Amino acid sequence: MSEDKDRVACLKKKRSILRTAVTNTVTKLEHELLETERIDVDKWNSISTVDGFSIYDSTYDAAINLLKERFAREDLLIQTHMSNILNIKPLKHSNDINAFRKFYDKVSMELRSLECLGLCIENISSVLCTTILRALPRDILIEFNQLQNEKSYTNVNDLLNFLSLSLRSRERAALRSCDSSSRRFTTFYPSNNSSFETQRDFENHKSDKTKQFSACQLISTDIE
Repeated sequence: MSEDKDRVACLKKKRSILRTAVTNTVTKLEHELLETERIDVDKWNSISTVDGFSIYDSTYDAAINLLKERFAREDLLIQTHMSNILNIKPLKHSNDINAFRKFYDKVSMELRSLECLGLCIENISSVLCTTILRALPRDILIEFNQLQNEKSYTNVNDLLNFLSLSLRSRERAALRSCDSSSRRFTTFYPSNNSSFETQRDFENHKSDKTKQFSACQLISTDIE
């Protein structure tokens, strides 16, 4: 009797592990697919896809492969990442470090995602560079064109490296500017009592030099 209970508990545990793994995979795939407005996926359809599988360890890989065949279509994922690049929010001011960082991270993430999907971004550099350059402010465009030295072809990896260097240089400049500003407005406090005494003696000496006497005081004062 105890053996049957152990067997049932083991089967329940395996079933729970398999369902959790499948659900997590489906959720991840659906999150990527639902980014495209042209696709409306009912998450329960994906669960029903593998609902008929027997609960064994050997069926886990088969369930994952079936889900990928039905939902993880690389062509749609590539369209999604390309659409994200084409519709990227323009960077208005290069000195807005936070916005610049978000812009760079977004572009870098989308390009690396395309590479992970097997797309050679070198083959579409002209399209990608044109789209990214349109979203940049004028001063960054001038800097990039100066570095290009009138090249007729723009490499998307070169553009990404330039944006990374430009961002890091602005971040360093902002940090140095903050440091200089903090030093400029720092109040000086003497570190020991002797400094206070020196400052007090100086103030007393200064007040003695500028001290004013009345005529009565000058007449009544004995001159040595």
